[in-house]
Amino acid sequence: MTAKHTQCRYLRRNDQQCSAEVADESAEILLCVKHLARAMALVKAATGRNAR
Repeated sequence: MTAKHTQCRYLRRNDQQCSAEVADESAEILLCVKHLARAMALVKAATGRNAR
């Protein structure tokens, strides 16, 4: 029996979908750890908040 693998929903510039597994399958936004980190960095930069 194979385990279900949910893919990250991030689309690259060339319209290819990221093939990594999502960090949290129950979340509204299905992203892998790499793309969640990038999103957090963008949010922090946009809001002017420094990393701890």
